[in-house]
Amino acid sequence: MNENVEIETRTCPRCKAEIRPVPIVYGFPSAEMCEDEQAGKVRLGGCVVWDESPDYSCPACEAMLPWVAPERAADFADERAR
Repeated sequence: MNENVEIETRTCPRCKAEIRPVPIVYGFPSAEMCEDEQAGKVRLGGCVVWDESPDYSCPACEAMLPWVAPERAADFADERAR
């Protein structure tokens, strides 16, 4: 995860709160990833990743959000076009 990327504030489509989305990380979690989840910096998404896997979570209601991280946007658009 690139911690230098600033995630813009958005409105959660589920709870309508103004939030700074929490990145969802996938894969077998390291001790550091578990600590980051406890601190609210990330949300663990599991080991299986699909093209449709969400990139962010709402820190207020924990909804899995449909927004795509900028670094995956082109690949995501290509998959959707098929």
